[in-house]
Amino acid sequence: MVRFLLENLPNHHIVGFDRKSYCSNTSNVEFVEGQYAGSFTFVFGDLCNDADMHHLFSLFGPSDNTLLDYVFHFAAETHVDQSFLDSLSFTMNNVVGTHKLLEFCKTKAPGLKRFIHVSTDEVYGSTSDNLPTGCVESCKLEPTNPYAATKAAAELLCFSYWKSFNFPVLITRSSNVYGPRQFPDKVIPKWILLLQQGFKLYESSIRFSFFSPFFLCLCMVMGVVNAIIFTSLMFYLPFFVSF
Repeated sequence: MVRFLLENLPNHHIVGFDRKSYCSNTSNVEFVEGQYAGSFTFVFGDLCNDADMHHLFSLFGPSDNTLLDYVFHFAAETHVDQSFLDSLSFTMNNVVGTHKLLEFCKTKAPGLKRFIHVSTDEVYGSTSDNLPTGCVESCKLEPTNPYAATKAAAELLCFSYWKSFNFPVLITRSSNVYGPRQFPDKVIPKWILLLQQGFKLYESSIRFSFFSPFFLCLCMVMGVVNAIIFTSLMFYLPFFVSF
């Protein structure tokens, strides 16, 4: 998302905010900072840390014409298997972190035009055979693992801010995403690395093809980025992107 915005909107400034967890790659940020110096600012911090959030929002203000117009909220713990082992960290990062960001945006960025909360289709749980077209926005949320439950909870907080404060929230629910620079705890980069190391991949009971339901539920990252940009109607900058 950051690279796409910088490449296509060179006259605008973007701020990235990240706490550099285990799956972060600092070389990605260093490359962007070097190639787009003057157009991109990286701020190290944690959504759950009030001091970090106050510092972040101190960068925006009317005095220097750096009003915050759009927030793209990608930040989340996303590894489903890890959510079974350490579910409380998912609650802190995905639920409390989202709540803090919502509250800071409400109080510190009154002119905000859109808050885009990037969620997941896993909030729906298992798709019923009675829904041949899949889930739609009005389907019931029935998450089946701690990760999906925290994303559903974060959505409800966003929805409550829209209803209670007329907060300009937009929620997207993408399927699984893959693409360049993805951390190798996800299946496609993990398989590629194993193949590069000489391992062979076998599945005794299922024959995978790129036309199987497994792969059809994966989305190339640039398609997701384009969809988010299209639905957010972004015409006013600068942007703030949390990873």
